[in-house]
Amino acid sequence: MIDWGLIRQRFPASRRRVHLAAMVLSSHADFLSRTIDAHRAGLDDDADTYVRSRGRQEMRRFAVAAGQYFGVPPELVAEVGNTTLGLGAVYSGLRLAAGQRILTTDHDFVSTLAPLEARHRRDGTPVDRIRLFDATDALDESAIVQAVVDAVRPETRLVALTWVHSSTGVKIPIAAVSRALAALNDGRADAERVLLSVDGVHGFGVEDETFGSLGCDVFVSGCHKWIYGPRGTGVVYATEAAWASVEPIAAPTGSATPGLQHSPMGVHSYELRWAAADAFDDLRTIGKAAVMARVHGLAERLKRDLMTLPRVRMITPLDRAFSSGVVCFDYDGARPDDVVTHLGARDVVGSVSSADCLAEGGRHVRLSPSLMNDEADFARVLDALRAYP
Repeated sequence: MIDWGLIRQRFPASRRRVHLAAMVLSSHADFLSRTIDAHRAGLDDDADTYVRSRGRQEMRRFAVAAGQYFGVPPELVAEVGNTTLGLGAVYSGLRLAAGQRILTTDHDFVSTLAPLEARHRRDGTPVDRIRLFDATDALDESAIVQAVVDAVRPETRLVALTWVHSSTGVKIPIAAVSRALAALNDGRADAERVLLSVDGVHGFGVEDETFGSLGCDVFVSGCHKWIYGPRGTGVVYATEAAWASVEPIAAPTGSATPGLQHSPMGVHSYELRWAAADAFDDLRTIGKAAVMARVHGLAERLKRDLMTLPRVRMITPLDRAFSSGVVCFDYDGARPDDVVTHLGARDVVGSVSSADCLAEGGRHVRLSPSLMNDEADFARVLDALRAYP
């Protein structure tokens, strides 16, 4: 039996506040801070010797730990600074033949849309955008999958999707989309296969999935949200075929594996990057299934508690098939920014869905439970909302 209270105590985040913004940035657990401090001390003592003596083995340790967490050989794991950098590298470096197209959605975040738009401006690559659904309270897996399938053309080379939307908290059935695209790829030449790339950062660390179970070709995520890893760390997983289709856009750390070829060379925040392996190993020790059950349970409890307030209109579905750890809602008669400011003044830390993706009809209040929380936190959330004028 896992003592979630003991796990919560490992986070030094102030108990005075209710921390419900892990989907933006999480605190480190105490053991991770100790690892970071140990590396920092070694760097401060003799930076050059410390990096030369440990650099290769620490990069390998990251690739092994990140790979074991997600079921990927370490050779296919690239280390990047964050989700945005990883997506930019993949979408900028993807080799496309003349006339090939990219497909994405109106629901996606600027980290996906900006490099695709830049690609279009740079070389004229057509970028098609579709809607997967119109209302978050009437989601249907088959309809979402069919929307993608119907939009794929013979010239479509890449489908770029987001697993869990930061704007609404909606989780897309990536595995079902992958299966449908695999059927479309039957008979296509390798250079014409539809590749599926996923911004997975808001499901990574919550969902009990692997790269294989999702079935995508590329998966990109930061490690500073529900992985509870160091800030400024991220990962790209890709199949051998997908890596072979992406040109490295920066000088590589090495050439021995696809992962090293796509891990940018240069001076990095070594003490943070080298500690990330411990975050992956810790979640595997706790158990991915147990972590998923815990975070989903907290998110569901929060949604049900919020739904008892007459002014709340829930945006994120209650159904676990279409939601993860992000909880979005509107508060009748109030601007989301004002609600989040009001909550913050009462020591409840939340966030507002970004203005960079407004396809859902506007901004929403956003709360994201994590292993830093327990059910008692939600009473404070409700008390704070009831006090809103």
